[in-house]
Amino acid sequence: MKKLGTVLLLFCLITGCTTIVKKSTSPKIIGTMQPQNHIPSFFHPSILKDVNWEESPSFQHDKISLKGIENKVALVDTTWIANQPNKYTWFFLGPNIPSGKLTVIAIKQGSTKPVPVLFQDEITGNVWTAPQEITKDITSIPSSMLLPSSGLWLLNVYIGEKLYGQIVVHVEESDKS
Repeated sequence: MKKLGTVLLLFCLITGCTTIVKKSTSPKIIGTMQPQNHIPSFFHPSILKDVNWEESPSFQHDKISLKGIENKVALVDTTWIANQPNKYTWFFLGPNIPSGKLTVIAIKQGSTKPVPVLFQDEITGNVWTAPQEITKDITSIPSSMLLPSSGLWLLNVYIGEKLYGQIVVHVEESDKS
């Protein structure tokens, strides 16, 4: 009887730590359980050589003010506050949007150190890759993001392992001391 109880307890522990992904026509949501400490292998610092360190332009799309690259990729145009997680929506515009995981690698002006910007939760913190996959049917993805300090930041947007676009945002100093 003691062995049966141990086996049942072990089974419950194992199944409680497993992520189940249901087959469906909707995008896959896969939870990230551990902080992502390693820079994705497809990132290379050579992408910084031709960066124009000016804030990306704002434009209107379907009556929404966006910041980024027209007809390609953008974010809702809003104020960024240093070290403060906030919800932002990514927009993928145009007819040829590739499929794959969204990865965002941020770099502050004057630095070459990559920083994860997507924010999972209080326990996991910043991550490199969003839990939702981009498909041809998805034109927007909400996400929580956080940049640790004020200044200009380059958001390198990857879909799959391919650089899809670069957006420069201005991050304001936090009021909190």
